[in-house]
Amino acid sequence: MAIALPVALALAGGAASIYQASESNKAQKAQIKATYKAQGFQSRQIMAQSAVEKLRATNRANLIKGRIRVAAGESGIGLGGTYTALMHQADYDEMINRVIADRNAGAAIGRVRQEYPYQPTNPLLAGIMGAMSGAQSGLSIGTGIERMLE
Repeated sequence: MAIALPVALALAGGAASIYQASESNKAQKAQIKATYKAQGFQSRQIMAQSAVEKLRATNRANLIKGRIRVAAGESGIGLGGTYTALMHQADYDEMINRVIADRNAGAAIGRVRQEYPYQPTNPLLAGIMGAMSGAQSGLSIGTGIERMLE
């Protein structure tokens, strides 16, 4: 009986640990799959939002350029000098706003795609550790029983 109980508990502990490690690995893989799917969805939303921001920047620039044209036409000034400088500034502002939208989208996607910490458990190692724990428990119980019977 002194050997049978530790062996039985070692086998049971090892089997339970292997099963637990396998199930944990399966759950982690499923979680990663769901996370990647959600990240893809969020990334597409961010890109769509970035496209809207860039369109707004273009529309704002076109609105400003239209106002500049109207003001230049009403004042009777030519299309050189200040008019050209203002038009270039509107184009530059549009470009800067579009670059900012792209960089913001890139940063947001980077935050969304932070790597998920996958830490698989080695079932063999878990089984060995479980078997050792079970054997130790079995020896302790067996020794206790033998002492009580003395």
